[in-house]
Amino acid sequence: MHISTPRIDQSNNTLTVAVSSEHGNCRVYIISFDLTLQRRPVFESIVDGQLNFFGELNEQGHLVTVRQDSGKEGYQSSRTLTMGEERMELSMIDYQTKETIKHVELPPGKGCTVVVRNRFDQNQMALSRGRTIQVVDLTTLNVLWSVECQGSGLIKDMLFDGDLLVVPSSSSEILVYRSGNLESKMKFQHGLVYAMKWAVINQRIWIYDESGLHNVSIVPHAVDDVTTKEEDYRLMFHELTCCGLDFNDDGTMLACGDFMGNLMIWSMSDDHIGELPYWKEILGVPVRSLAWTGCPSGSFIMAGLMDGSLMRFDIETKQSTVVDSLGDAITVIQWHRDTNTLLVGTTGGHLCLYNYDIQLNTLSLAWKRLMHEPVVSDQQDIRFGSIGHFAEIWSACFNDDGSQVATCSEDQTTVLWRRSDGERLHTLRGHSMAVTCVDWRRNTIATCADDQTIRLWSSKNDNTFEEAHLFRTTGDVGEWHTVTYLALTRPSPVSQPKKVICATQNGWIFIWDINSMEKVYARRVHLGSIEGLRWNARKNRVCTE
Repeated sequence: MHISTPRIDQSNNTLTVAVSSEHGNCRVYIISFDLTLQRRPVFESIVDGQLNFFGELNEQGHLVTVRQDSGKEGYQSSRTLTMGEERMELSMIDYQTKETIKHVELPPGKGCTVVVRNRFDQNQMALSRGRTIQVVDLTTLNVLWSVECQGSGLIKDMLFDGDLLVVPSSSSEILVYRSGNLESKMKFQHGLVYAMKWAVINQRIWIYDESGLHNVSIVPHAVDDVTTKEEDYRLMFHELTCCGLDFNDDGTMLACGDFMGNLMIWSMSDDHIGELPYWKEILGVPVRSLAWTGCPSGSFIMAGLMDGSLMRFDIETKQSTVVDSLGDAITVIQWHRDTNTLLVGTTGGHLCLYNYDIQLNTLSLAWKRLMHEPVVSDQQDIRFGSIGHFAEIWSACFNDDGSQVATCSEDQTTVLWRRSDGERLHTLRGHSMAVTCVDWRRNTIATCADDQTIRLWSSKNDNTFEEAHLFRTTGDVGEWHTVTYLALTRPSPVSQPKKVICATQNGWIFIWDINSMEKVYARRVHLGSIEGLRWNARKNRVCTE
């Protein structure tokens, strides 16, 4: 929940922090770090069992904690200690002996959600109680001053520097107070603020909110106008959830979309991605899927939008045009380079196949079929997802020669189709929740699903596949999650797949070796949901978003 401002002991090059956890009745861990890296971090003490929701180390080396009732419905019954409704106290504790040196009860009010230490050595901290900010002396535990902040909503973070407070509001405002008085405010359109950090002390701040990362000036432009100018609010790269991802054919460029309707193209070397996008195109509607096409006459990117528009962006002309309007949100786009065909799947369970005419440089619809429908049976788990109402096609792919297509759906099946006319050939069953991704290399198909499993299917002929192996992610992740994207990798186009790579909704990447069926990699690489995974054969490179 909270990490204290570090206290550094210059005599022995150690840094001491207090880490607050909501485990049990809330505990605070005191951890010492050797700045010379001669030894591992050491647990100096654990202050346990007293509803210590937040802990700060003061200049005297004592622990100051905020004690309060949990404030969470359903949690109070498991507490062995309660403070009482709307009651809060500050305690000063010798964390070595666990002795309480002093405690002060604060006036009744809302619970504390954020504690921030003063950047200067003034031995002060600010704590939020609803929209009220109280500044406390860490030695005397006295409330020095307080301010009733404008706006509404839960405060998740704030900045405290001398007599300066920067406080967010759920109404998309950032409020700047100095000595308890409103100095300036910024009104924008981008939702709840989760975290803030100084970019330039007392001048600019970094803000992480529902739409992404921003850099904001807090310096007012005029005495009679406390609202800053809109142009000082600078969006950095993607403005909202990334969705849609693909490499160009040789793996030297990468395209990525987002829910603000941006399409960005990044140039890539062998060791890094450029600091700025090579190109940014504003499509105007949230992007859900992407495919980078390559053909003798050039290269273009196909984007599937949430309103059902199928967009084409030409690399050479930098122009975007609408190819088709499918009505349902486009969830997946796949390109097959040898046959010059495009697969497009939608939330309504429809699959479309487009042929590309090299001479005319045009795409034309070959067929559109309702491939998946919502069907509920006793064998299906219907507790999660929209299976009773929709049969979204979450993923689609071609086999190697492009003669067949695989789709997977909210209906918990993976189906193989003939590319030429869309005839159903085979259905793979086994997942108990929505099948979220499919990939096909030679005679191996890999699928993953919301049931936290990855399944390998093998075939001895073109149309009959049987389940060969099952991988699980639950042992490593340790919390509720779904498996959302995967890819089969191989050394060359004619070889069998060697590894399966998958991503989870909560940021984990897993890699298994198919020959040994052993897990070779498991790590959380994103702090939020992974909304795309692509493997490029030329560079043997994987990218996630």
